[in-house]
Amino acid sequence: METRKISDQRIEAERKSSEAYENIVNSFTRSAGDVKYPDNYGGAYLNEEGKLVVLIATPDKSSGFKTATQEFRELAVVKGDGDILFQEANYSYAYLTELMNKLNELFLKNGSNPDSIWSQVKGFALLDDKNVISVDIIDLDKAKIERFNAEVSDSYAIRLGSVSKFNVAEKNLKAGQLVSCGSIGYSAVMGNQTGFVTAGHATFKNQLINDGTTSPNAGIIGEVTNTRFNYVLDAAFVRTDHKGCAMLNTTVANRTITAINTDPVVGAIVYKEGKSTGLTMGYISSTNASASYTSSGISNNRTGLIKADYLSKNGDSGGILYDVNNRCLGIHIVGVEQNDNLPPLSGWRYAEKVMQIKEFLGAEYKKV
Repeated sequence: METRKISDQRIEAERKSSEAYENIVNSFTRSAGDVKYPDNYGGAYLNEEGKLVVLIATPDKSSGFKTATQEFRELAVVKGDGDILFQEANYSYAYLTELMNKLNELFLKNGSNPDSIWSQVKGFALLDDKNVISVDIIDLDKAKIERFNAEVSDSYAIRLGSVSKFNVAEKNLKAGQLVSCGSIGYSAVMGNQTGFVTAGHATFKNQLINDGTTSPNAGIIGEVTNTRFNYVLDAAFVRTDHKGCAMLNTTVANRTITAINTDPVVGAIVYKEGKSTGLTMGYISSTNASASYTSSGISNNRTGLIKADYLSKNGDSGGILYDVNNRCLGIHIVGVEQNDNLPPLSGWRYAEKVMQIKEFLGAEYKKV
């Protein structure tokens, strides 16, 4: 189901802004996969109009800001003053990512310890548009704030918030389609096997996957040949070629997936397709988020996730995420309801990135 209407102007603005953002990011120094951010770079995001906003972090609020805006404008390779906007920031992106890495390390080390404040942390994310790290704590109160400041960090760059617990065959297959383990993600190849990627928490090794119907004659479409549900990944690869099934590069909503997007930007539109809620749309709030959740009685702590506000519910796990250019971002894995009287299906959603799946599962996006 399509839940929001997006104007053609908004989509066109995002296409231009995404190109400018990628030009800027690609100019940064990279070493062993890590990015070295300039000291004056505070992050970037897309505003409601789809325009790119670059944050400038500099102690010199006059000449330093002016110099930096010119520098990043030239890197973006865009024309006209209205194509890219600039905003002052309190913290450099280098500092925020370093702080996020520290939180991730503590999260993975202490997240399962019932005596640690981390047992009360349900998720946290680097919010590029806010220039802060947001931490969600169950029923936050003064005592928990004091514990977090003492046990973790009292940095002013961290904002604490309160949340509730997580709620946790056709021959031609399409992204977002119903299957017995949830929803189909995207076309993938692993070694000499071809098939699709889905969520790991609903699968086990050598599991046969059917077309998801309740009929006793449900057709077998594939077999799980690799799956992960741990602190590094929540994803699985389903082989389909030996069952005579083929993954298409189209979705149930007839969108053609053209490529992958390895550097999504905060504020960008994201589309999700899954078996329970179909096509829904939201905005990315973080590309460096962490979450704690439970599936089938098993708890898991994940880092490096995409956080967004599209709608979903049980059964959408494994469904594909993609951007306005129909480039695959990854797969939906879990949603969390917020405890502030929001309507049903509202709250934050988390997704695995396509490159995380490639690195830790060995399944690579395949363009048919």
